[in-house]
Amino acid sequence: MSGIKWTWKMLVIFLFLAVLFSATPAAAMEPPEPVEAEGAVLYELGSGKYLYEQNADRRLYPASTTKIMTALLFLENTGLDEIVTVGEEIELIGKDSSIAGLQKGDQLSAAELLWAMLLPSGNDAAYTAAVHTARLKEGDPALPAEAAVARFAGMMNEKARSLGATGTHFVTPDGYHHPDHYTTARDLALIAREALRHDFIRTVVATPVHEASYLNSAGEAVAQTWQNTNLLLHRHQPQYYPAATGIKTGYTSEAGYNLVAAAEGGGLSLVAVILNSTAEARWKDAANLFDFALENYRFQTIVAAGERLLTTALTNQAAGEPDTLPVIAAAGYHDLFSIEEIAAIEKIISWNSPRVSETGTEIVLKAPLQAGEVLGAVSYRLKGETLFETELLAGGSVKARFPWEFAAWAVPLLLLLLIPPFFRIRRIRKTRGRARRRF
Repeated sequence: MSGIKWTWKMLVIFLFLAVLFSATPAAAMEPPEPVEAEGAVLYELGSGKYLYEQNADRRLYPASTTKIMTALLFLENTGLDEIVTVGEEIELIGKDSSIAGLQKGDQLSAAELLWAMLLPSGNDAAYTAAVHTARLKEGDPALPAEAAVARFAGMMNEKARSLGATGTHFVTPDGYHHPDHYTTARDLALIAREALRHDFIRTVVATPVHEASYLNSAGEAVAQTWQNTNLLLHRHQPQYYPAATGIKTGYTSEAGYNLVAAAEGGGLSLVAVILNSTAEARWKDAANLFDFALENYRFQTIVAAGERLLTTALTNQAAGEPDTLPVIAAAGYHDLFSIEEIAAIEKIISWNSPRVSETGTEIVLKAPLQAGEVLGAVSYRLKGETLFETELLAGGSVKARFPWEFAAWAVPLLLLLLIPPFFRIRRIRKTRGRARRRF
């Protein structure tokens, strides 16, 4: 009978431990719904933190999300008002390409060419931008189109490496399928981050519809309406996501359905990269990741520079000086955390000054003290890892008590000690004097 009771006890303990150690830690939080894409990341621009990863470094095909890099290089090398003429390069685009409807001889501003590339995902616009940029870079306006495209691909790869996108190799400016044209979800997040540093690109990729205007080869005005292929931006679409701010879609049969999406809210600037998903799941994946971040992550000031961390008692201070002194942090720390992480951060204080004495839980500082004097350090830790450490400083100056300040109570005390012996001595002398006179 006792053996059976012990078995039940062991079972209860085992179940308790299983629940305890199977609990998901804050750092390993997952979105409430699984991400269907083969490769995905969720990246926060302000903090530089990846909040979610799934096969983040697996080589996958980017398709038209390539145009983020093409737009970035084009903008970095061309003024927005510069006029670009569409040439024979548009004949290099692959069959069944997405196009903006450009014709050879059309004359567009660089700004309009960016709209043509990023909204309707025009491969014709991407090739025009690539050739124009390469010819500028080489200083050769007659550089053949194919040579210019090859030169531009080299520029794309150089830029990718400079951004830390080391798992990326570009061959074409539009992302039309090529077996040696690949990237990773993590790399695309880095490329998107760089592109979004440009105000004009941010404006373009966040716009659902653009009314374009330019001239054709005959000098006649052409008007076009370009729709953004990113359904997260369109209010009339079921995929609409109110916080969405861009960026670019992509699709080939080999790449699957791709999306580099952006959203802002709650102080967060988010980029979700979805690679090799399905036509419908890419929108759900992005919205799922955005919801996950906006509901669970916050920027938090853990400590501010000059913040009062505690108030200590004082001893040995001069008359008129305060009885307490604030202790402040030398520097501040502000970062992105999950709600669970914020609750789990520990503050640890250590003292390293001869001015500090500890009596139980009470800290006492001994004057004199100078404002800004280092008294110790404070560190903030999460799950045993130190996040931030800074010095603890005296929050003000305090003068020490001077020797003559003791006179207020020392002189009366001295008198109390000396007067009785003085009168005793006098009485003794008087008594001895009377005795001598008698004899």
